[in-house]
Amino acid sequence: MSERKKETVRTSDIYQSAYLLAIGSSVRSLEVSRELDKDVCIITFEGEIIQSKLKDYVSNKASVDPLLYQKAINRVKDIVFKALDKARENGIKGGTR
Repeated sequence: MSERKKETVRTSDIYQSAYLLAIGSSVRSLEVSRELDKDVCIITFEGEIIQSKLKDYVSNKASVDPLLYQKAINRVKDIVFKALDKARENGIKGGTR
């Protein structure tokens, strides 16, 4: 039985992140950076065939349970806001977790 290679996707889009979380991808890392005088949280996701699933999302062919998606949106917002708060507390510009 062959094991599939883990793929990664980096995004700062909350709704795209929620989709990736809802389909079972896991958060690999967070990075807070400064873009155009604004702190941005970039999330790196890891999962199997994540690139293919992302293509479905971008082409509006994705399907996900609405309740899982709603919970994932709330979870991603929590992750992002905590990361941004922590970066501001520590004075980090472009830090990672």
